[in-house]
Amino acid sequence: MKPKLVLSAGTGWSGTTPLYYTFAVNHKLCHGGHEKEHGYLHLLDLSEQNQIKQKTKFYSTYFRPKWLDNPDGSGRKGPGRKHPLVNQHSPLVKGLWTQEELRKHYTSPFSIEKYISYYKKHWSHIKNEYKAVADFSNPNSELSDQFLQKYASILNEHFDITVVMIFRDPIRRFWSVINARRPDNIEKLFFDWSPSICYSTLYKRWKKHFNVEVIIMEEFWDGKSKEFMGYLVDNIYPNAYVPDLGINAPHISYLNDQWESDIQELTPDIIEKAKVEFASIYIKWYDTFGYIPQSWTHNEKTLGMDKG
Repeated sequence: MKPKLVLSAGTGWSGTTPLYYTFAVNHKLCHGGHEKEHGYLHLLDLSEQNQIKQKTKFYSTYFRPKWLDNPDGSGRKGPGRKHPLVNQHSPLVKGLWTQEELRKHYTSPFSIEKYISYYKKHWSHIKNEYKAVADFSNPNSELSDQFLQKYASILNEHFDITVVMIFRDPIRRFWSVINARRPDNIEKLFFDWSPSICYSTLYKRWKKHFNVEVIIMEEFWDGKSKEFMGYLVDNIYPNAYVPDLGINAPHISYLNDQWESDIQELTPDIIEKAKVEFASIYIKWYDTFGYIPQSWTHNEKTLGMDKG
């Protein structure tokens, strides 16, 4: 029987970390190994597209962890920022991999074979305690059509794959994305770049190749039990983005990236202007899924679609 692989395709700043903690820590449904996300497939995609500059930047900034050279170190983001059960100090990985094995995985040449071998070895360590291995790398959302066409069948051959996509209100999500970059003028960059990602386009790209489970962030954290991969999910890890308190987000343990993201208030005036800029994203969502979450900034009523 093939190992199960939970493959996240984003989106960033949409609660992927508390979602991962819900699955990995609270329910032991899946475990990602040394990290929640490493972006291996994105790095391989950049390599094959010969995007040397982007590849080098991604590798040096995000991919190669400091703990590879310093096994007792705390990692790129410092101590206390990652849950101890799902980082490099977890007993599910610590001491079970040699430095030689880790260097082989985390250094070039990068290949789909090394990606597969990593998760198969990790599965051998956790199969008696967890239901699946996991790759919660947000950069997976940026994988090219060519990459998915080339490697989807290979991955499906080795794993029973469930792709999970979590989506947050597009305007509020992108406001957090821009805030996290700390530009001199947050509002200007927000509108210069908007909208950055079309959820329906992303969904359709992955749906062609995999079984995809879509999660609406605001609906997942509504206090009710859920089901994922046929398993009951009734102990949901807190999410600093729900309710959305912006610059006043609660300081929840191991979710620093969330409550440190927004540094400028998303005012009603900015929201009203953003509704015009982002309207197409909401409309395309409606065309794909047949509804718009009522908790989002735009919905059928605000877009004039409500027939009631």
